[in-house]
Amino acid sequence: MQPLDVSIFGPLTAAYRRIINDVSEHMGTINKAQFATFYAQAREKTFERLPVQDLAIPRTNTTLNVMLNAFHQEPNRRDADRLKHMVMKAHEEVRARNSVLEFENTLLRQQEDRSKRIAAKVKRKERTGDWMVLSKDKMITRKYAERELVTKKPAIAANWRKHRQKKRRQEEEEVVAPPLAAADDGDNASEDGDEALLTSPPTPSPPPMQRFLDELDDSEPLSAITDGDNDPFGFFDTLPQPGPSCTQC
Repeated sequence: MQPLDVSIFGPLTAAYRRIINDVSEHMGTINKAQFATFYAQAREKTFERLPVQDLAIPRTNTTLNVMLNAFHQEPNRRDADRLKHMVMKAHEEVRARNSVLEFENTLLRQQEDRSKRIAAKVKRKERTGDWMVLSKDKMITRKYAERELVTKKPAIAANWRKHRQKKRRQEEEEVVAPPLAAADDGDNASEDGDEALLTSPPTPSPPPMQRFLDELDDSEPLSAITDGDNDPFGFFDTLPQPGPSCTQC
């Protein structure tokens, strides 16, 4: 046998007690007929009333506070349980929505990290002061040039010392020796100088200019033309001669 669940009689007893309290001021005793009437009224209010429509799930803090206050002030256990269930449902929906947002945020963060890694592999990120130094072989960074300079500084100093020593030896070897003393033969030295001047090759004369003007006429040069010849080339003979009428005018 299953134990009887008497918890359902709690709301019925509360409703019957409220009805008795209302009519006790006017009645001293309650007979069987009155008990049946009051019991039917309490049963109708507790079990046979129309179901209450579902309340909206709270979306704001203000609505949630109103529902919690109503939950504490609700005298009916059934209404209180219903409000409690709706509050728990709203809390579960909020948790589910937050879980979805956290998952989306995690995916976006992973995509951003992946994009950063790909960008770092494709193109090196420029830094402040990391200038490019141009050499004859390739482009190098300033940091690389400074590191190579520190590494090769002893070798550079040694090469510079060798260069200075070599240059000093060359300067010592290039010192001009004093000229040999010529024999003192009196006036012969001056005569030798005069002979050297006389035997020096003379300066070549400029080439003669050609007389291009004389070659204009192969048969007769310009020098043979006299001033009295008004038309030596016969240019005016080729022109038309004026007629008698023009001559008389």
